[in-house]
Amino acid sequence: PIGTLAQRIIHNAQFVTDEEKVLNYAEFRKTPLTTPAQQISRQKYQKNDGFTEVKTQSNITTTKTFTYASDYTLNTTNGKFTLTNATSGVFSEIYENLVGKYIVSVTGSDSEASSSNLTNIYKVISTTSNSIFYGSVSPYVSDEKELSVTEEDEGKSYYFRGGVTNNYLNFAGMCWRIVRIDKDGGIKLIIASQDGECSNESLTYDSGYIKSNGSILGTNFGYKNIRLLTPNGTNKNVSVHDYLESTNGAKTGIEDWFTNSNFDTTKLKNNSWCLGNLVDAYNNSDVKYELTSEMLDGNGDQYTTAQEYLFATGVGFNYKMRIRINGMGQTKNANLNCDDVNDTKYSSYVGLLTIDELSFAGGKYNDTSYTIYLHDNAISYYWWTASLSYFDGSFDDAFRVNPTGRVDGNYHVYASYTLRPSIVLIPNIEITSGNGSLEHPYEVE
Repeated sequence: PIGTLAQRIIHNAQFVTDEEKVLNYAEFRKTPLTTPAQQISRQKYQKNDGFTEVKTQSNITTTKTFTYASDYTLNTTNGKFTLTNATSGVFSEIYENLVGKYIVSVTGSDSEASSSNLTNIYKVISTTSNSIFYGSVSPYVSDEKELSVTEEDEGKSYYFRGGVTNNYLNFAGMCWRIVRIDKDGGIKLIIASQDGECSNESLTYDSGYIKSNGSILGTNFGYKNIRLLTPNGTNKNVSVHDYLESTNGAKTGIEDWFTNSNFDTTKLKNNSWCLGNLVDAYNNSDVKYELTSEMLDGNGDQYTTAQEYLFATGVGFNYKMRIRINGMGQTKNANLNCDDVNDTKYSSYVGLLTIDELSFAGGKYNDTSYTIYLHDNAISYYWWTASLSYFDGSFDDAFRVNPTGRVDGNYHVYASYTLRPSIVLIPNIEITSGNGSLEHPYEVE
């Protein structure tokens, strides 16, 4: 008998059957098919029911012609779409009939459009007399579904990567996806739906974002405005990160949500969340800026850190997390270690995923990852990670994930994006039932 959740997850991946592989259950691989940070999780062209993102097109010119069909074919060599038995009509006359149909354009055209060899098509979810709510049809399916392992300081971490479908778990009346087993056996989760346990009804294209008072919650990353004296005696205003202390940023947003959700903390780890190196600054060649005696402000006083000098002079620099994930001419090297000397940590029952964890899950900086499991229920809005990227001369920027699964690093910390909280189940928590599938999610004691 395999009693702990961690043991069951590893066992299931090591002994996955051929039938389960067809269902995209994770297969254990000591070495993943693609390299975290260097490549997105592998995907291939194949017809499927997925969307790359969902949007609303408003203010449609109602006299425009829309070309549409009930089905389509996909060329699995080049990823091009062709509508099957396409027809067309004027929007004002057919908009109600477009629901559930595939269209070649969300704005229409002056006459019937070509319906073959298309780069993009869209499925209509709903319409009004002058708008369309639609999903961009994905030509991709995942070609990588695995549980892999990486070395951490003093242990190993097992992580899900790619388009896995058997990392669902019910906890606290909500649906979660398992991200990884950390080195001490804790099970890190990310929200998939707060609106009920795992089911087709609770999981939607935007159920992965938390809500407050019934609306999807958006916050800034956590920042403060500071005024510094420059070397030439003038003043410079900059907006810099303040994730830990800001009262209206992402950390406060997820902790307030956690408090209001009444979790049973006896089953949760008061986790040490890693924010990475927040105090050092690096140039594009991965050389750290050092404080020197020449770094003086307009009064002749030395700046306290090289970073403060760069803030005051408006010189852009990279945080270590961006160097590691972007490469900047170096080898990209995602890792899950948290340095006791250089990295900032804090304790809490709830946090956000780091850019490194996204990279292990199958994401990649400046590339889209349509088929990884983290994209399944978060294709409507941008969401924050816990990782800073760089200082652009006036503002700190942090990593976010956009609705297509693209991981971006040049977004100001004062911008407002959605939140996807993560929690960690205690090591050795017992499993009561389930195999991690949507139909039979893991249940814990």
